[in-house]
Amino acid sequence: MQPHREPSKKDSTSTMSAPVQDLAHALHELLRLQQCQATTPMQLDTRFQLPKFSGQMNGETVDSWLRSLSTYFKTCPAMEEDMKLQIASLQLEGIAQAWWDTQLENFSKTDESTDTRITSWDNFCQALRDCFYPPG
Repeated sequence: MQPHREPSKKDSTSTMSAPVQDLAHALHELLRLQQCQATTPMQLDTRFQLPKFSGQMNGETVDSWLRSLSTYFKTCPAMEEDMKLQIASLQLEGIAQAWWDTQLENFSKTDESTDTRITSWDNFCQALRDCFYPPG
């Protein structure tokens, strides 16, 4: 009969490191998935009530609306530009929605050499200001 041998510290460390590594990997994956899920429009809409913009020709109203959305987007640093545009467009109504629909129509008709598509949040902000700031 073999004498009973106590496991050495080295043995217990190596047998513990695999489960710890598995747990760390699972936690990392869970955090990654949570970050991805936090940027879906459905989840965003239920967590925050974002203001609507209906196309008032008032610089303060335009800036206030853009500032509200910009502040919100800063809370979601992993959010892609196209997601920001989708969320912003969901907050448009009335004349502002008609403006955006026209922008989308024009994008589909433009050839690549004169492409003026709005592809980033900064481009969107500038185009909105160009349209809805009062002249002068």
